[in-house]
Amino acid sequence: AAKYNYSVEYTGVGTLKDSDPAVGFATQIAIFRDLRPDDKPLLSDFGSYGHIDQVVFPIYDEPDKSTSEILEVIHYYMKFLCNPVVSELEGQRKKNCIKIDYLWDIHRIRQLCKTRDKLLEILDSSADFTLLNADEVLAHIEYKLDSPKNENDEHDWHTNDSSEVESNWNADDNDSEWYYDYRNDDLENGKWSYEDTFSGDSQHLQSNWDN
Repeated sequence: AAKYNYSVEYTGVGTLKDSDPAVGFATQIAIFRDLRPDDKPLLSDFGSYGHIDQVVFPIYDEPDKSTSEILEVIHYYMKFLCNPVVSELEGQRKKNCIKIDYLWDIHRIRQLCKTRDKLLEILDSSADFTLLNADEVLAHIEYKLDSPKNENDEHDWHTNDSSEVESNWNADDNDSEWYYDYRNDDLENGKWSYEDTFSGDSQHLQSNWDN
């Protein structure tokens, strides 16, 4: 660049190590600028390139969040970390004792805390947590997962204007049957009746349609 009278600037994703351009970036870009552009004729009749836009990496550029806002996010994820879907073997993990790496592996927490040390600092600042060491944190909150709504709740069997339900169920009778007779359904001006017979003994479902 110096030989041909150009300046050079290195940029990209990442930070230079000790400002040494030889190390480069994770994604490296070198920008060369002619220091004497007026001394050379244009190579194209269409004119020179114009600067359109500039993207500054990393793309994440949200303003810094307060400690309380970050703690709110940490509590959200701790709810799941303290209630794993697959239970670990008894004795392998203390209750509500979570590895810092589990939190640090969460992308959103990395965005907010920027560094692992910042995450430790925020955890240590809250009375809800105790840092056992640099690798583990103990939560003093009993986290509860919200029970998922039963999608079938609104579809429980019931009697209404369009259906009749006759139940002959007996808890001690394995031959109990249920009958559902839909007498008010019209399909293409034709009357339809539908009866399901369920036998608790054979676990067999029969459906009969009559036009």
